[in-house]
Amino acid sequence: MYDPLPDDDSALKKIKEELKEPSYKGMWSCDWSRKSVVKLWARETIQKILKQGIDIWWIDGWGDWPFCDTDGQLWLNWQYYELTQEIYPEQRVMILSRWGGLGSHRYPVQFSGDTYSNFETLKHQIYFTAYSGGLGAYYWSHDIGGFHNQEIDEEVYIRWVQFGCFSPVFRTHSNHGIREPYNFSERALRIYKSYMQLRYKLIPYFEQLHINNVLTGFPLFYPMNFVYFNNENAEKYKEQYFFGEDIIVVPICEQIKENNGTVEKEIWIPSGEWFDILTGEWHKGEKIIKKEVRINETPIFIKKGGIIISKDYEYPIKIGQYKKIDINIYDIENKERVFYFDDGITKHNFAKEKVSKIILKINRQNKDIYIDLKYDEDYTLKYLPEKIKFKLLVNDEINIFYKGEKIKPEIENENLFSEISSLKKKVLSWS
Repeated sequence: MYDPLPDDDSALKKIKEELKEPSYKGMWSCDWSRKSVVKLWARETIQKILKQGIDIWWIDGWGDWPFCDTDGQLWLNWQYYELTQEIYPEQRVMILSRWGGLGSHRYPVQFSGDTYSNFETLKHQIYFTAYSGGLGAYYWSHDIGGFHNQEIDEEVYIRWVQFGCFSPVFRTHSNHGIREPYNFSERALRIYKSYMQLRYKLIPYFEQLHINNVLTGFPLFYPMNFVYFNNENAEKYKEQYFFGEDIIVVPICEQIKENNGTVEKEIWIPSGEWFDILTGEWHKGEKIIKKEVRINETPIFIKKGGIIISKDYEYPIKIGQYKKIDINIYDIENKERVFYFDDGITKHNFAKEKVSKIILKINRQNKDIYIDLKYDEDYTLKYLPEKIKFKLLVNDEINIFYKGEKIKPEIENENLFSEISSLKKKVLSWS
């Protein structure tokens, strides 16, 4: 960030004329400790480029510490964030940068630096990402496949992609290495596509986690001992984590055994009841299970009564009002949940004229299930999804009452996680 401008840079002449003082340490680079210099520098370089349509800066480095006892990376992160916000005052702006110490979470999406491309590093990234929310680094990211090495083991790449699907930020990057899925085998490309399509379907779920984070400060992803503190199993099984309150993800970071094409993974099931998306089984909690996991699989468990909102796969991703969302309910428990929707761009503090609000209530009385969905009319209705479809996975015969009327749902064999599981489970659905 202290690299000088080249001699033929179009902004150099203007900066020299207006600065009217010697260059910084003998170079025509920005002195980030002086507000007047930063303002000039930004006007002639950074903000000019933003006005051309650039959305995001990657602050890939640091420079001199501008003041004593100040983290230089944190200082630069703050400066770039504020300079970007000046150009887009009504929007939520974003930068990508390295860790800048405590407090750095306020500005960038952060990344874990130049990592090695092996299972040991992947294992550490899983643990580190889950725990990063405890420091406020909610949007922690990592180089999918690792940074080093030109060519990497395909299995390492596939497992990193699978973990990336259930991470705060998915992005590939390397030191000029091969990370494009089409440069691996057909198998790798097929697995890559299936996990990316699932991630795109889960965008509404991600958004609700982001909103909850803004309202409460609670992380999107967090380790088991955030919920089950003082539990030795929660401490022991550090490579599994919560993806919101309803999903436990168990990424695979071990090599497949040659004799049977699977990895044996030991998993802790916490208290409660959890649905196994790979087998369709319900597990009662407080036990250890072992699963044989194939290369295309990631163990995922959904809490009984879990509610996950999703959308149909589409590319590219569209912002603004959804044409349709699915509300996926995994068995029934009495519950009330609130969902917020907005335009996906505007910076705001959940003012009622800028967000739409849905209140979902579920009540079970023996075999009778009462589901009610209301739009909060104190909020704007302009961002409500045009269509809402319910998908309910249950094991027993039930009667469904929606908004007070008994309904006869359709039966579907596809479920939200069909992309990454061969499980065909009957799902009751209605719109």
